[in-house]
Amino acid sequence: MKKISDMMNKLFDSYSPLDVPVVHRATLYGCALIGGTAVQFLARQYGVKERRSRSVNDLDFITPASNPLTRHFNDWLVRSHFREIKAGASEYMWNYENPHAGVEVDVLISHDPQLPSQIIKVAQILVWHPVNLFVSKVQRMTTFNTRADTDKADLNTLYDILEQRNELPLLETALSHLDLSDAEIAQVNEWIKE
Repeated sequence: MKKISDMMNKLFDSYSPLDVPVVHRATLYGCALIGGTAVQFLARQYGVKERRSRSVNDLDFITPASNPLTRHFNDWLVRSHFREIKAGASEYMWNYENPHAGVEVDVLISHDPQLPSQIIKVAQILVWHPVNLFVSKVQRMTTFNTRADTDKADLNTLYDILEQRNELPLLETALSHLDLSDAEIAQVNEWIKE
């Protein structure tokens, strides 16, 4: 059987010796991969075009506030020489870095009761469902006016992933619950055509 570290090196760009162990431990402790690393991981898993590189030093995760294993992930990070970037973990976010390896780990603590049903396992790695990754990008881009090129690239990659998974109807349903204006819907359609 293949080791998870062997699989991961091929499935997302690794920039430090801690990237793979952090993702493995996060999965073990119920924290799902999100952000650019999740998009790249899913793109490689489903064989779709990657439209951008992942951030060099950033690993992002999401976990339910009710997850009893989160403190074990925290303990593991501390034992692995990570330190808090901002003093005191909040009830919504933990931010850690290992300056020697040049890695930052952000853990979003979600109080959404639906989150556990939105986490899936792909190739033995927990990841936030691609529909939720897509919706999150749309919310950020339409709310904060951050129409960054990386977000547009991620939307297009996620759209292709959802097409591969035959989940475009699921995406349509999720987007219909966002209460987007006609102008915002037109903008999202423009973004995914680029």
